[in-house]
Amino acid sequence: ATTEIYTLSLHDALPICRGSAYKTEIDLRKVDKLVLNKRRSRVDSIILKGSELQGTRLEHYENMDFLAELIERVVGQDKVRVQRWLHS
Repeated sequence: ATTEIYTLSLHDALPICRGSAYKTEIDLRKVDKLVLNKRRSRVDSIILKGSELQGTRLEHYENMDFLAELIERVVGQDKVRVQRWLHS
């Protein structure tokens, strides 16, 4: 049996990490919670939470909605939370 490993390469996104730990790849198997911050029905930022991720936040990706959809498929709907912002 093969085990698939899903990683997210951050070359096209701007990760904003707490502390000094900057990662260029994230093992999506370690994501415990995916938070999608939406503004006007579009994803504005993505927060990946997990024991080793410390709330890694992704912003300024060319197509945040598409990126969020891909990550959502890998980590599973049960780990996704959507926050909606009313102000622009």
